[in-house]
Amino acid sequence: MKHQTERSHPEIKWSSSKLPFLFAFFSSIYVLLSDNYLASAFKYPTVVLYANIGKAIIFIILSAFLLDFVIRRDRKQIIDSQRQLQENERALHTLINSLPDAIYLKDGEGRWMQANQAALQFFGIKDFSYRGKNDAELYKENGTGDSLSICHVSDEYAWSTGKVFRHEESFEKEDGSVCTYDVIKTPVFDSKGNPKFLAVTARNITERKKIETELMKSKQRYQGLYNAISGG
Repeated sequence: MKHQTERSHPEIKWSSSKLPFLFAFFSSIYVLLSDNYLASAFKYPTVVLYANIGKAIIFIILSAFLLDFVIRRDRKQIIDSQRQLQENERALHTLINSLPDAIYLKDGEGRWMQANQAALQFFGIKDFSYRGKNDAELYKENGTGDSLSICHVSDEYAWSTGKVFRHEESFEKEDGSVCTYDVIKTPVFDSKGNPKFLAVTARNITERKKIETELMKSKQRYQGLYNAISGG
């Protein structure tokens, strides 16, 4: 069985990964050359001792400046990445909320992670936080939305097959009318094959189903009329 899995893309710059090796290389050269130079340039041990102390101080200062530069640069990259990620999340959130289709995510334990406004209206969820709660908890707190009490069945089927599951679900509204939705549930697993999250989209096809029903009835009437004329 093939499962959809998340792929991680570590964004580690090649130059950053080389910095420790470059630092160790040039530090070794600095120590060796400076030791040889001091040993040959000064004959008195005391002078060599003080020269080595000065060399160590210079090395510490240069290392501190280099470390500060790396930290500042990495911090700026992290801040810029976080800012870009937040902007992308806001843009995606705006886009999802502008869609008429219900879109929501559940984690591997069936707890709600994210949902657009169409999904919240679809399930009648309002006036309380839905994140981190499962269908049963939302149904109990909300008091409405019978679809919450039965959609976990198709959730389990999607998880068990490990494939995209598309089907139609019909729900009775408070006014007694029936709405039909074209539902697509996509299970996503982690690298170890464990359930990660379930992506769900639901499109209202009630009007389309009504038209199809009317067309079918019209076809049957004409077929009956044709049979009556032909038989007569």
